[in-house]
Amino acid sequence: MELPLADLRRAQQQGVRTGVSRPCLAIALTVAGSRDLDRVRQALALAIDRPAIHNVLLQKQGEVSGALLPQWLSGYAFLFPTARDLGKARALAASAASSPLSFAWDKQNPLLRPIAERIVVNAAEAGITLRPATGPQADVRLVMLRIASDDPAEALRLLGGKPVADSSKMYDAERDLIDSRHLVPLFQLPVVYGLAPTVNAWTTGPTGNWRLEDVWLESPKP
Repeated sequence: MELPLADLRRAQQQGVRTGVSRPCLAIALTVAGSRDLDRVRQALALAIDRPAIHNVLLQKQGEVSGALLPQWLSGYAFLFPTARDLGKARALAASAASSPLSFAWDKQNPLLRPIAERIVVNAAEAGITLRPATGPQADVRLVMLRIASDDPAEALRLLGGKPVADSSKMYDAERDLIDSRHLVPLFQLPVVYGLAPTVNAWTTGPTGNWRLEDVWLESPKP
């Protein structure tokens, strides 16, 4: 059974057996694509305190990341910057539209709400006002994207990128995808599973897929 990441610590404290995949869920912001909002996108990327969110809200699970593909998959995620620069964020925000922006996230996902609330605070520190969206459209949206392949070129294509035949071009292709979809990647998170006591030899693939052929069940004790 897949568990919300927010429930991992509680499940472990209750003695529930858990399995954790490699990071295969990308948490990111999408920002509408006007010229002014592109400056806002750059400002948000610099304003968000990723380490604080990762340490406190995410319980140090997964990785801080400025990339869509995790480091274990691409080998170059560390090249995408993640450092906070509030001064530069304020300068960019000041040169962009100053009206409040609508902000949305999946209200059914318990992991996203506290992250969204912290992003609102970080954005305000940079001079950007984010207010909850009242309709289906939003200027800024917090999203969770699943990495669906352990082949980096295919994973990027499934996220909406163009096919890449030359592995040396992968970084540029990912950079282009982030820019074209107006994305601000924030974190790479694992998938967490709760395991029944009778399940043995449980394994998952690197993208969190179940390898049921390896699983066997103990017979209940009389």
